[in-house]
Amino acid sequence: MVKRDIPVALPGESDDDYDARLKALGITDEEFDEWFESEFPLTTDKHIEISVIGEDATTTDLFGVEHKENTSLSCCYKILQMVGVLHSRGYQRIRIFPYGREMLWRCELAPADLFDPENGACMEYSVENDEAGLIARVSNGDGCRPFGWKRDISRLSLPRLADLFLERFPLIASRTLGSDWAYAGWYQEMLLRTSATLMPMAFYRDAYEEEVYIPLRLWAVGAGQDSQMPSPPLYRP
Repeated sequence: MVKRDIPVALPGESDDDYDARLKALGITDEEFDEWFESEFPLTTDKHIEISVIGEDATTTDLFGVEHKENTSLSCCYKILQMVGVLHSRGYQRIRIFPYGREMLWRCELAPADLFDPENGACMEYSVENDEAGLIARVSNGDGCRPFGWKRDISRLSLPRLADLFLERFPLIASRTLGSDWAYAGWYQEMLLRTSATLMPMAFYRDAYEEEVYIPLRLWAVGAGQDSQMPSPPLYRP
């Protein structure tokens, strides 16, 4: 149970200013998250289907099924943008593994040395690395509360979101600080080509859970046109 009063954001107050005010009051992220969950419980179904951002009409997901509009992919794209911020801060050895599964777009963030030595876009998964905190997972099925966080990131600035990621994934931070200019350059090109309605994808599991590796493609949400782009360079320690 929350034992202290937590002020709400003031009208027109930015999320960064609000965070600064909470810190000045000595309110921790854990206290805020507990309060936020009690005041604004998550009512969105955990299995939101992939849809077009910003449209009122229904659209088509990975498997041709129509669903109502939602904003979860815009928050997923915000995570991709955050990785670009981390690269600019020197954490260039963090990579993304974007894929589709169970009608959801998903992405795993992890150190470069966990990726397939023959495919720079795909990560080699292990339970040990996952349990150790070396893999950060996001899905549009989580709405705007990625990584199992209770906090909605939709109002967070990219620098603040990057700060939170480094604070909450210290092992990933320590393993990814270092130069990988080839990947960081490729990543900036990927961001230029993508958006919340044109997402990268390197792998998917179909309705029968068959694994399908594909050339890296930019998956167009809804009625858009898919396209391809070169795979990222391999990691060379």
